[in-house]
Amino acid sequence: MAVVQIAGAIAHGAPLDRAGAGTTVEVPWARVETSDIIYRVASTPPGLDLQRDDLLVVEPRNHVATAELVVAALGERLFLGRWWGKHGRRAVMDATYTPLIEDESLRVLGAVTVVMRYLE
Repeated sequence: MAVVQIAGAIAHGAPLDRAGAGTTVEVPWARVETSDIIYRVASTPPGLDLQRDDLLVVEPRNHVATAELVVAALGERLFLGRWWGKHGRRAVMDATYTPLIEDESLRVLGAVTVVMRYLE
């Protein structure tokens, strides 16, 4: 197991909640790279198979493929969803590819590579 720090909690459309930042959790070492950022899900947009308290392993990068699950930012607000970058659009979509947010200023912070759910 690897011990990793949580960067904060993401509530769809809100700034990063840093109240829990620095909290450590154990995750399977094969699931994370040293450059990955770990976020906790505080709330999710409709239509994504994410639940409160899921851990997201995010590979920081600014280029992702259309339909990848991403963390994107518009100013300080963060969004979770499927990236849409075709035909000049910059949008985060739900599972049915309905835009949750679309803006030319959206920027990708990274791709979600692993979702970890701990059932108690």
